[in-house]
Amino acid sequence: REYTEKEMGAKGLVGEPGVPLFERVWARPTLEVHGIRGGFTGEGAKTVIPARATAKISTRLVADQRVEFKDLISNKRILDIGCGDGDMAFLCEMLGAREVAAIDWADTNFNFMQGVRTLRDQLHSKIHIMSGNLEDMDMSFLGIWDMILFLGTLYHLPNPVRVLRKLSVIAAQIFSSTRVFDVLPGDTKSKLSNRQVGYLVTPVEANNDNTNWWIPSEPAVKVVFERSGWRVLASRRTDHLVGTAEPADPKKDGRMFLAAHSVYL
Repeated sequence: REYTEKEMGAKGLVGEPGVPLFERVWARPTLEVHGIRGGFTGEGAKTVIPARATAKISTRLVADQRVEFKDLISNKRILDIGCGDGDMAFLCEMLGAREVAAIDWADTNFNFMQGVRTLRDQLHSKIHIMSGNLEDMDMSFLGIWDMILFLGTLYHLPNPVRVLRKLSVIAAQIFSSTRVFDVLPGDTKSKLSNRQVGYLVTPVEANNDNTNWWIPSEPAVKVVFERSGWRVLASRRTDHLVGTAEPADPKKDGRMFLAAHSVYL
């Protein structure tokens, strides 16, 4: 009470009954609003009602607290980029996403996007399907989305920074997975897992898939996102080859997942 009155100039604080102030601030789950923007902010009066308002928030979870994928996408607008046959797009729709769009490039898709279109018809789905080269597409027409699924797409991009920068202004969150490597092909002594490097693959490397351009190290993935308008929230390796994954051998494929938030939205 003395701290509340003298240091903060307040007569009391709202919060969980029976939980001390410092435990609420330092240990309990939180939802903090850092700023709100929307509408007219210039001098003088204006009676136009804004069509959109945004808020910058952060949350803190406690030990063993988990967020279910269904809760993350429920009633959200989800953009599945590099959708393949659209399995994640259809899953998001089934789990309650408000709107889902699936994007791939028919020229490089393994069945020219006939798979995702056939599945949409058979499932009586309402997802949007779009085809295009991400590096050349003007994405501003897409509007603002809540989350981008960017799974297995990064290493297919010759210019990943260019694409990620464009994505950072159309969605608040991105969830990505990518191949990563730790050592050079056939050289287990070349420890690169702590270096910000990328390995350029030839057309016959990486499972003979000439749409693969490069394989990054784990630190390189984080730097690419951070330099492209994203703040990395968390990342995790899910393979059993940590420290020994190679960039050109499909049997020694390292895999990393990453969650990030746009610095602009």
